[in-house]
Amino acid sequence: MGHWRRLLCAPIKLIAEHLIKFLVCVASFPHQTLAEDIGHGTYFLAGLSPDYAVVAIDSRELEVGVPNDRYCKIRPLSRNAFFFSRGVTSATDNNTHDKIFDARDIAHSVYVQFGIGSTRFDEMAQAWAERVLSIYRTKPSEFANYAVQNIMVGGFFVGLDESGTIKYSSQRIVLQPYGFPQFINSAEPKPVGSTNPEEGPTYASGYFEIVREFMSGNRTERAKAVIDNLGTLPSGPDRVAAIYAAIVNSVAKWSGEIGIGGDIAAIILERGQDWRWYHRPDFCPQY
Repeated sequence: MGHWRRLLCAPIKLIAEHLIKFLVCVASFPHQTLAEDIGHGTYFLAGLSPDYAVVAIDSRELEVGVPNDRYCKIRPLSRNAFFFSRGVTSATDNNTHDKIFDARDIAHSVYVQFGIGSTRFDEMAQAWAERVLSIYRTKPSEFANYAVQNIMVGGFFVGLDESGTIKYSSQRIVLQPYGFPQFINSAEPKPVGSTNPEEGPTYASGYFEIVREFMSGNRTERAKAVIDNLGTLPSGPDRVAAIYAAIVNSVAKWSGEIGIGGDIAAIILERGQDWRWYHRPDFCPQY
């Protein structure tokens, strides 16, 4: 348990608790008064180390409180880089049905702007956040209604640096309800603790009590049954991806949370190699 207290550090808990509360409250929000249908959600686990990165994420996005289970939250950017996000990640004009913004499209546009193959992930994350901020600020009162304890959105760029080592950078946008400007961005808090994804996720978006059920030394009977069903897998990123995907799927089933569901997308990026899907839902791009 001590390891998990270090791994799931206070900043990560804070983000995750906000997200879970966010998913509960938006389902009952009176969306019919808004000019936009706001898309939001996400439950994910991400294990990030210098040698490999693994992300497993659900595919549910709530739109006007109605689940859309065919929203791929991972966007490949090049052969060795990808983006994922959670929070208020899209909006559609409910009169014209035109897409106002999509965090994935913005990430891809920013990546192209910096040049395919660029490793300037910190600058990309900053540019992505600034683009999303500019959209939030067009209708601040409407978008602000979706902040939960001031958290709006977070996005992660993951890729390889010039030496082929895993690198990632992230930004989050928060609401300042009594300040100016109303929305501001900053880097996501860096995790504290192990950088070995096999010991547990670097970032997790809530339900830590369920996640802990799967960790060695803490496994409950229901978690053991899920792990046993995976069969024998060698140590390494594929095993991590299988376990992370199983945990996300279990959280969707066991938590009863309306904002978590759909097929699980799982992606792997290893040092010096192209990313690859461990599991690709049919609505996620092959590239």
